Amino acid sequence: MIRDHTTFKYFFFSKGPNGVIRKVITFENMTGQLFNLAMGDWDESLLKHDSNARSNNQDIDKVLATVVAAVLDFTRDSPIGIFMRK
Repeated sequence: MIRDHTTFKYFFFSKGPNGVIRKVITFENMTGQLFNLAMGDWDESLLKHDSNARSNNQDIDKVLATVVAAVLDFTRDSPIGIFMRK
């Protein structure tokens, strides 16, 4: 996990027929204990995630399991927050 003052990022790789794709899960503090959860392909040129990317790497179960594991890790290491998806 990578942290700055308001954002927590988890990086991982999706491996499948479309190759190895770097993904990122971001928890952004909106206010108090309210966090936005975002996930997408990591765009190295923009240094941010692309939540509109559709890599279709046929590993959705592993990707979702990784998101759940990141949520569990985040809530274990940080104050319990409320998550929203924009």
